[in-house]
Amino acid sequence: MTENNIANREIAKSGKVTLAGFGPGNAELLTVKALKALKASDVIYYDDLLDASLLDQFPGEKIYVGKRSSNHAFSQDKINEQLYSSALEGKNVVRLKGGDPLIFGRGIEEYHYLAKRGINVELVPGISSAMAAAADALVPLTARGVSSSVVFLSGHDISKLVIPKAETLVFFMGASRQNQLAKRLLKEGWHARTPVAVVQNASYAHSVNKRYTLEQLENTDDLLVSPVIIIVGWTAAENNSHLPEKWLYTGSNITECRQKGMLIHAPLVSIEPAEKDDVSEHAIENIHDFNRIIFTSRHAVEHFFDRLTEVRKDIRSLANVEIDAIGPVTAEALLKRGIIAEPRGLNSSSEDLVEFYKLNQIRNQSVLIPCSDKSSKYLPDTLSKLDNKITTIVLFYNRKPLNIVIHNLEEFHGVEFSSVPAVERFFEVYKAFPEHLEYVFRGQQSEQRFFELSGKLKKDLNTVLSD
Repeated sequence: MTENNIANREIAKSGKVTLAGFGPGNAELLTVKALKALKASDVIYYDDLLDASLLDQFPGEKIYVGKRSSNHAFSQDKINEQLYSSALEGKNVVRLKGGDPLIFGRGIEEYHYLAKRGINVELVPGISSAMAAAADALVPLTARGVSSSVVFLSGHDISKLVIPKAETLVFFMGASRQNQLAKRLLKEGWHARTPVAVVQNASYAHSVNKRYTLEQLENTDDLLVSPVIIIVGWTAAENNSHLPEKWLYTGSNITECRQKGMLIHAPLVSIEPAEKDDVSEHAIENIHDFNRIIFTSRHAVEHFFDRLTEVRKDIRSLANVEIDAIGPVTAEALLKRGIIAEPRGLNSSSEDLVEFYKLNQIRNQSVLIPCSDKSSKYLPDTLSKLDNKITTIVLFYNRKPLNIVIHNLEEFHGVEFSSVPAVERFFEVYKAFPEHLEYVFRGQQSEQRFFELSGKLKKDLNTVLSD
């Protein structure tokens, strides 16, 4: 058998290589076609432009072939050879590239290298980080009467860069050369007040964007670091005055946030079921012994009914029990369980419920309060002073999340605090509350704790947090 015949047989048995764009980084922007290829993969070659942990869900062997800036783990020739070698072994190979493989991705080089050697190879486009950056910053790359052309450029070597005539310029790989880039454009005759939008971590929840003029960008040290996309042109100012207010929400469920605009979910609480104990077991089994049940949150409702179901009881066992709900979110959670309860206090405040008890002379009642291990003692202590018999049962734990994402607070308009633990953990993580931020609290206890901490921070934060 000749050498050519052997080579042809090897190619006939070879697998397939899919050159796929992963998109800008957010896994939700991965295309359906790329997802199918990843699920069928035997081996995945990936680079720096995506989070490797996102690949854990796919079966293929993961091989890193990153080439960021001057730090080249693999040369392009070496990558080509590895793709070819894996394909000859009959494997389904995915070469995963950030963004789109044909925009500064060298995808066409890999395609021709494999195709010329008889390998079955397919290109799958991806959403470019340029598009994601434009969406994050609300910058239209084209706009009627403002820009009818857009050019993608590499900011890797400013000195050799040829800048075409276009109304909007989008620069990749220019994070370390932002000042030089602005200087070059000014030299080319661009107006000093031309708007610039620089977007970091496009498509991610923690994406940040800064606005400049070219004149400002040339002289500033206040720069975002890689990875960034730089958009230059008058469209970069098109929606600047209409950007929605950006709010940070600290609770576990962002649907409970009361703010409008751009909401960033950065939970500082994690809810987990509590271990069973004798007190809670006895209370659930003898639920008919109580005159009233106070539900302070959606979590209290959910965990209470989970426990009720475990002992083979349902809402019929509550037929003679009066139900109190603090706030509309809690009342809505009860309604989903088939119980209509008027919310006691629109501000989700324990103080509002106490006022309701006082006004209606609710005394000498046996009251059950399902709660968390971090719940305030204000409600049971105050209602006890009104001659009520209070039983609290811990049905869920309010824990600190394992991986808290720290955001740049300078980019936010305000913070909404969902609970006292959220307030405390905010100060653990951020240490201080910037003066420019607005704040909203769920309940007066959260507000009180916030001012305690913000007032004592400069003296002894650790002592305050351990109270």
